[in-house]
Amino acid sequence: MTKLVAAVVLFLTVGASAQQAGQYRDFQLGMSLAAVSALTGSPVADARLVHHRPALMQELRWTPSSAAPAPQAIAPGASVQQIVFSFYEDQLFRLTIEYDRFRTKGMTDDDMTQSLSAIYGQPAPSPRTTPIDGADQSMTPRQVARWVGPDYTATLSRWAFGTALGLTLESPRLADRARVADAEALVLDARDAPQRDAARLAQEDTARREELEKTRTVNKATFQP
Repeated sequence: MTKLVAAVVLFLTVGASAQQAGQYRDFQLGMSLAAVSALTGSPVADARLVHHRPALMQELRWTPSSAAPAPQAIAPGASVQQIVFSFYEDQLFRLTIEYDRFRTKGMTDDDMTQSLSAIYGQPAPSPRTTPIDGADQSMTPRQVARWVGPDYTATLSRWAFGTALGLTLESPRLADRARVADAEALVLDARDAPQRDAARLAQEDTARREELEKTRTVNKATFQP
C-alpha cells in the first residue's frame, strides 16, 4: 500500500513538474537550438532560417529514428511521427508534435485528452467556435483540448477529415514576440524586394557574361577555320 501511494505521488509530481516547466518529454520551452540538437541528434546546420531580421527565427524538423538519441523513449515504434521546433532569438517558443496516424488509429478525443491530462492537468474549458463561411474545413484543424499553465499552453488538435492528431506546446510570451517579428520581417522583405531583385538580376547577368567569356576563350584557342 505504501509503495502504491509513493508511486501515485511520484506520478503526480512528475506531471506537475512538466506542467510548471512547460515541457514535452525532455524538451523544454526556452531551450536553445544547440540543446535541442543535442537531444535529437540533428545537426544545428539542418535548422531552416525563417527570418534573420528584425529577430533571428529558425525552425528544425525532426523525425525520430534509430540513428538519433531517443528523449524519454521517443524511438522508432513510438507514437510521435515528427516534431517541428520553432525558435525566436535562439529560444524554443513552440513545439508542433505530429502523432503517427496508425498508432493513434481508433483513439477518441477523450482517449487523447485523458492521456495528456496525466501530464498537463485538467484541460481548460474549450471555447465554442463557429465555422467560417466558405472555409475549407478539411484544411482547418479542430481543437480537441487545451491546457494552460505558467508561460505555456498545450493544444491538442485533430484534422476535420482523417485521423491526424497533433499537439502544439507554446510559450505565449515568446510566441507573441515571434509573431510581431514575423510581421515586421514581411514588411522589411516587401520594402527591400525591388533592390534585392535588382541585385539578383545583376549577379545573374555577371555570371552569364563570365561563363560566356570562358567559353569564348576556349573556343578561340581551339578554333580551326
